[in-house]
Amino acid sequence: MQLRLKKHFFALGCLAALAACVSPETNIRRGLVDAGLNAAMAQCMAKPMAQQLSTQQLLKLRSFSKSKERNPGNVRQGSLSLGDVVNGMYALNDPEIVAIVAAAALQCTLSAK
Repeated sequence: MQLRLKKHFFALGCLAALAACVSPETNIRRGLVDAGLNAAMAQCMAKPMAQQLSTQQLLKLRSFSKSKERNPGNVRQGSLSLGDVVNGMYALNDPEIVAIVAAAALQCTLSAK
């Protein structure tokens, strides 16, 4: 019985360690792509957003991606515009998130040209 519990705790520990390996940047990039932003823009925006957003703000941001996932028929990669992303951030009621996301979007748009 104790051996079985030890195996379960070991397995849970391994899963926790693997989960910790996924960076906030990766989660943001995946969330933006899942919400419909094109992959190149999501990749560019993810790093500054991960560096500047707090953990609490990242959790709020996850709700934006989840809301897009609720309507999977409407979401395909590249179907979301930068304006859609920034407008979606207003619904989170956090002006700092809006400012950080808008700045990342602007920076990536300018560097792509």
